[in-house]
Amino acid sequence: MKRRRNIDKLIRISVILGCIGLFCVLLFLLAGFEAWSVGVGVFFGFPILLVAIVLYVIAVVRDLKKHEVIHD
Repeated sequence: MKRRRNIDKLIRISVILGCIGLFCVLLFLLAGFEAWSVGVGVFFGFPILLVAIVLYVIAVVRDLKKHEVIHD
Protein backbone atom coordinates (compact mmCIF):
# COMPACT_ATOMS: atom_id res chain seq x y z
CA MET A 1 0.00 0.00 0.00
CA LYS A 2 2.87 2.35 0.78
CA ARG A 3 4.39 1.79 -2.65
CA ARG A 4 1.08 2.69 -4.30
CA ARG A 5 1.01 5.97 -2.40
CA ASN A 6 4.55 6.74 -3.55
CA ILE A 7 3.56 6.13 -7.18
CA ASP A 8 0.48 8.34 -6.82
CA LYS A 9 2.58 11.04 -5.18
CA LEU A 10 5.16 10.94 -7.99
CA ILE A 11 2.46 11.23 -10.64
CA ARG A 12 0.79 14.09 -8.76
CA ILE A 13 4.10 15.96 -8.44
CA SER A 14 4.93 15.41 -12.11
CA VAL A 15 1.54 16.75 -13.20
CA ILE A 16 1.93 19.85 -11.02
CA LEU A 17 5.46 20.47 -12.32
CA GLY A 18 4.28 19.92 -15.88
CA CYS A 19 1.55 22.52 -15.45
CA ILE A 20 4.00 25.02 -13.97
CA GLY A 21 6.48 24.40 -16.79
CA LEU A 22 3.81 24.77 -19.45
CA PHE A 23 2.61 28.00 -17.84
CA CYS A 24 6.17 29.39 -17.96
CA VAL A 25 6.53 28.46 -21.62
CA LEU A 26 3.11 29.94 -22.39
CA LEU A 27 4.13 33.15 -20.65
CA PHE A 28 7.25 33.23 -22.84
CA LEU A 29 5.19 32.78 -26.00
CA LEU A 30 2.48 35.29 -25.06
CA ALA A 31 4.97 37.97 -23.98
CA GLY A 32 6.31 38.17 -27.51
CA PHE A 33 9.80 36.76 -26.95
CA GLU A 34 10.91 39.66 -24.74
CA ALA A 35 14.17 39.43 -22.81
CA TRP A 36 12.61 38.80 -19.40
CA SER A 37 10.29 36.13 -20.75
CA VAL A 38 13.20 34.15 -22.24
CA GLY A 39 14.56 33.65 -18.74
CA VAL A 40 11.21 32.54 -17.41
CA GLY A 41 10.16 30.41 -20.35
CA VAL A 42 13.36 28.84 -21.60
CA PHE A 43 15.66 28.77 -18.59
CA PHE A 44 12.94 27.96 -16.04
CA GLY A 45 10.04 26.39 -17.93
CA PHE A 46 11.85 23.80 -20.05
CA PRO A 47 13.91 22.30 -17.18
CA ILE A 48 10.76 22.01 -15.08
CA LEU A 49 9.06 20.18 -17.95
CA LEU A 50 12.04 17.86 -18.22
CA VAL A 51 11.90 17.06 -14.50
CA ALA A 52 8.15 16.40 -14.79
CA ILE A 53 8.69 13.94 -17.65
CA VAL A 54 11.47 12.12 -15.78
CA LEU A 55 9.34 11.81 -12.63
CA TYR A 56 6.42 10.48 -14.68
CA VAL A 57 8.61 7.86 -16.37
CA ILE A 58 9.98 6.77 -12.98
CA ALA A 59 6.43 6.42 -11.64
CA VAL A 60 5.34 4.35 -14.65
CA VAL A 61 8.35 2.04 -14.38
CA ARG A 62 7.73 1.52 -10.65
CA ASP A 63 4.08 0.74 -11.31
CA LEU A 64 4.97 -1.74 -14.05
CA LYS A 65 7.45 -3.44 -11.70
CA LYS A 66 4.78 -3.57 -9.00
CA HIS A 67 2.39 -5.37 -11.35
CA GLU A 68 5.25 -7.65 -12.47
CA VAL A 69 5.12 -6.54 -16.09
CA ILE A 70 8.81 -5.63 -15.89
CA HIS A 71 11.05 -8.06 -14.04
CA ASP A 72 14.24 -7.04 -12.27
